[in-house]
Amino acid sequence: MAQQRDSPPTRASAAPAPTVGGRGGTAPRRARRAPRRRGRSAVGLGLALLAAATVLLAANRGVAPGGTSAWSDLDDLFAHNPALQQLEQAGSFREPNLSRTADGHTVTLRRAYAGGGRIVLVYTVGRPPDVPASAVAPEPRLTDGVGRAFGPLVGAGAGTAEATYFDAPAARDGPAALDLHLEITLRGPGPDRRPLGVPFVFDFGVPVAPDPTEDVAIGQTVEAAGVAVTLRQVTLGRSGSPAIICFAPPDSALPGWSLAADLDGAPSGGSGQAIAGAGTCARYRFADSPPPAAPDAHTLTVRELLGFGPGAPTRLVGPWVFHFTAP
Repeated sequence: MAQQRDSPPTRASAAPAPTVGGRGGTAPRRARRAPRRRGRSAVGLGLALLAAATVLLAANRGVAPGGTSAWSDLDDLFAHNPALQQLEQAGSFREPNLSRTADGHTVTLRRAYAGGGRIVLVYTVGRPPDVPASAVAPEPRLTDGVGRAFGPLVGAGAGTAEATYFDAPAARDGPAALDLHLEITLRGPGPDRRPLGVPFVFDFGVPVAPDPTEDVAIGQTVEAAGVAVTLRQVTLGRSGSPAIICFAPPDSALPGWSLAADLDGAPSGGSGQAIAGAGTCARYRFADSPPPAAPDAHTLTVRELLGFGPGAPTRLVGPWVFHFTAP
């Protein structure tokens, strides 16, 4: 088995930007691939419009959204995810710039942020020239110095660049800094998703940023597709917002139900964390989203309910739309 070795990180700004025809060059702009977002719902229209405006502004200035003079996959990732740009522009990210190389692949941890019950990691995955992007799927696993595991919520990608959001209560009420242990396993395509080599291991620390939150009681109920859904509460925060959503499972024979939703354009991640003693209510977390047009006005949209059991999931399509304002 090949062993990992440290290698000096390659900054995204130094990577040559290929032209539309695929040849190397130093053109300040290039045709960009559509970004990948991993989650149960698509990016909202407002997020796409804001991202497009950011890209246009950066192009007019001759500077990529990540602050480089030539486009890279890392710039693409930031250009299509305004929340990452907000953290970058505010100086909230720490830049570990740690690289590990094994089995012909190089993984570099570029950015790290902790705050508001959320950890955000940005990394790049370098592949051998003959290996297409579709043949490599990174699988991150994050723990801290005392063994707590932080589950991934939602992610996004653009070419070789990846961002993963982790649910981390310790990044809200815990210590002032976290010692983190990250393992990234690269897996191949197909149903077996076999590992392509040894995990890439990173040990690093990250300060916990102040991230004030605000609990907003909603108490709205909307009915669609014969099902009543209640939005009980939303906790607004700069690095993500959990919401308490309640509904009675339409088919009690199915062992599990979840939903696909977005809050101000940010998709929900995970299947929801059941709340003890709250009946059919669960807490759903949302990734970062750009500020709405009216700072105190928000929209949460449940697009569909998903029932899981034997066979294909059962889908009930809404939408259930909730409008609310923060006091």
